[in-house]
Amino acid sequence: MAFQGVIRWILPRDDQFFTHLEALGTYARQSAEAFASFRDGKTADEVREAVQIIEHQADGIVRELEDALARTFVTPIDREDIHRLSNELDDIIDLTNLAARTCGLYGIKSPSRAMTELMDTLVEDA
Repeated sequence: MAFQGVIRWILPRDDQFFTHLEALGTYARQSAEAFASFRDGKTADEVREAVQIIEHQADGIVRELEDALARTFVTPIDREDIHRLSNELDDIIDLTNLAARTCGLYGIKSPSRAMTELMDTLVEDA
């Protein structure tokens, strides 16, 4: 046991990555719910603004995670997997933001039935 303690002291593991990934998952869920509020009567501009705020917050978490990866020698899981997970979650948020901005750009007053079904799927899967 003493040898493992020395190794952990020399090469500390930083478990903050799980916290960052969980925060990104939460932001993905919040962006999906904010976008889905379009079906509940919010205007496209209100939805765009709400999703944009969430997207900026998520970008801050991605930057923190990338900085932590650069500073940490031993990660709890493979660093490429952490990077890939954070990029995938960030892509979900970015694409949700793009969809919300597009609705505002094209002046969509209310979502179609197909859009509503896709919003439901996004919220369910996020």
